[in-house]
Amino acid sequence: MDVINPATEAHIATLTDDNEQTLHHKWQCLKTAQPAWFERSLNERIGVVERFRDLLEAKREDLALILTSEVGKPLAQSRNEISGAVGRINWLIKNAEKYLTDEIMVKTAELEERIVYEPLGVVANISAWNYPYLVGVNVFVPALLAGNSVLYKPSEYAALTGMEIEKLWRLAGLHEDLFITAVGGGKVGDIILDMPFDGYFFTGSYKTGHYIYNKVAPKMVPCQCELGVKIRCILQMM
Repeated sequence: MDVINPATEAHIATLTDDNEQTLHHKWQCLKTAQPAWFERSLNERIGVVERFRDLLEAKREDLALILTSEVGKPLAQSRNEISGAVGRINWLIKNAEKYLTDEIMVKTAELEERIVYEPLGVVANISAWNYPYLVGVNVFVPALLAGNSVLYKPSEYAALTGMEIEKLWRLAGLHEDLFITAVGGGKVGDIILDMPFDGYFFTGSYKTGHYIYNKVAPKMVPCQCELGVKIRCILQMM
């Protein structure tokens, strides 16, 4: 897969697409590593996320340059996107204990009713090209905080950014088999939809979201889609 700068049409990199064999290997690694991650305390998982956040801030300029080179947005917008992602991570860290702590609904001498929050297992995050950091952290950060492992498929137009995100997680101390990037376009996405993931999370167009939802529905696993919308403004001339 060739990565092209949309502003200059310069060739940036050539990447090797995943295939059915490599994707199933990655899924097996994620499946094997996930239980031990959930066994770690929430505070330990938060610590890893905090280090990831700190790396985002420390490497913001280099990350912004890569993002701009492959998606074509102005450099200032790339910097702002990464800063916005840091803000969202801070909110997720701050509220992790609140939303992941067991809730006792009824407690008497004879009965205790409790809501327990458990991870889904191995989740697939199929992300968007235009805001890979912002829409990505909305999914993979809470997923990891809750004890899941994540296959992250960035858009083929933001593949280098996806690979940088994977590097940051490893530098932050996350085991290499807990967050793995899948490289490729629609064909790779189709293979992922046929695999036994425990949840699917997609950001993108209505057309693709509709396709994903219908393809995943027979599995009876969670499928959350954040889809594109258009806001139509009507100006009335007086």
